[in-house]
Formats: sequence, C-alpha cells, structure tokens
Amino acid sequence: MGPLLDGMRLVGFDLDGTLIDSAPDLAAALNRLLESRGRSPLPLERVRALIGDGMEQLVSRALDESAAPGALEGAAAVAPLAPAQAEFRDLYRGRLFNHSRIYPGAREALAQLARGGWRCCCITNKESSLAEALLQAAGLDRWLEFCLGPQLPQERKPAPDLLHKGAVRAGVSVRELLYVGDSRNDLLAARAAGCRIGLVTYGYRQGIELAELHPDALIDDLRELLAQRAQ
Repeated sequence: MGPLLDGMRLVGFDLDGTLIDSAPDLAAALNRLLESRGRSPLPLERVRALIGDGMEQLVSRALDESAAPGALEGAAAVAPLAPAQAEFRDLYRGRLFNHSRIYPGAREALAQLARGGWRCCCITNKESSLAEALLQAAGLDRWLEFCLGPQLPQERKPAPDLLHKGAVRAGVSVRELLYVGDSRNDLLAARAAGCRIGLVTYGYRQGIELAELHPDALIDDLRELLAQRAQ
C-alpha cells in the first residue's frame, strides 16, 4: 500500500498516550483521591497501566488496587463509585497540564499536516470538556478543528461511534479518516468503523504487543506520518 495519508481527508488523534502524556497529572489527582479515603497511593507507572476506557474505569481500577489500611476485605466493592468519580474529576480539572507533557514531535506533526492541507481533530474517550481544556492548556487546539468525546458510556472506544461521529462532523466518509491512537481499543474502534489506523509505539498500551494487532502502521514519532507507508 502507498503512503499512510493517501486518500485521507481527515486525521483523528487519540489524546492520552498519543498527543499528550497525561499520566503525571492523572496520577497526582488520583493519589489525592486515594489518600483522602485512607488508601495507599499508586506509583506513576502503575497508573499508566490503568489508563484506558475513560476516567470512571480509571477510578474504579485504582480503588480496587489500593488497599485501605485496616479496612475490611471487600469494603471497597460496596462503596458507591459516583462520589469518588466526581471528586476525582474536580481534582483533575484543577491540574490538567501541571506535569503532563506533549509527546516529542506531536506539535510539529500537527503543524506539518496543517501545512500539507490535511484536516485534524481529536477523538478521545476523555470527557469532552476536560479534553478541550487540556488541549487548550497544551496549545494544541490551534491545529485541531474539533475535539470529540463520548456523551454516553457506550460510545467509548472500542465502539466505533465516535469515529463515525467525527467523520460526519467533518463532512467526510469514514474511509477518508485516518485514526491515530495507542491502544487495542483504538484499533478495534477503527476496524469496526472501517477507517485506517496507525498506532504509536510510546503510549498506554496496557502491556499489549501492538505489532500483534496488525495496525496499518506503527509510528514511533508523529512526525513520521507524512512519510509513513501503510502496511
């Protein structure tokens, strides 16, 4: 197959683990939440492994993993999650880009794509208001036409809904969309939607060997997009 961008009119990017390494600020907010509940903080690398499927799942996984000293076994399982999720959202909203960083090459790649005439957007499992605020704080929003997150839990990747919605919003066929992500969920969503998929090798892959997923391309640096050839 030819270059990855051949025939593509829209390039959609995942956010966490693809454009921005947001784990440091997610971990800081998450550990504040855990400490407020008498639980042990989680190391940054462990938080990286828990990221995926939205913030509700991140909070749920963290509460399951972090033992409360002296707590009865199973007490966490019966505690309501909604208050913890709301508290985490507030904690994170106040520290979106304190220690997070843009991945090397991401800013340059977006600028190159814009100069080359490709339209770009962000399609993420992150809540839209938080994703938009993070992109603005990082200064990446200038190259992105829109940011699309789930309105309902069932729209989250690996469901194809967000990719279909992104194509409709941009006025293109989903087959004219190249999606760039970092995880199995991204690949499954793209395959179900019928669009081309490239996976970055540096993100939050949850221990999965990305080559075994057979994406259209593996990408070490987003600046490779203009030269990358689909497999």
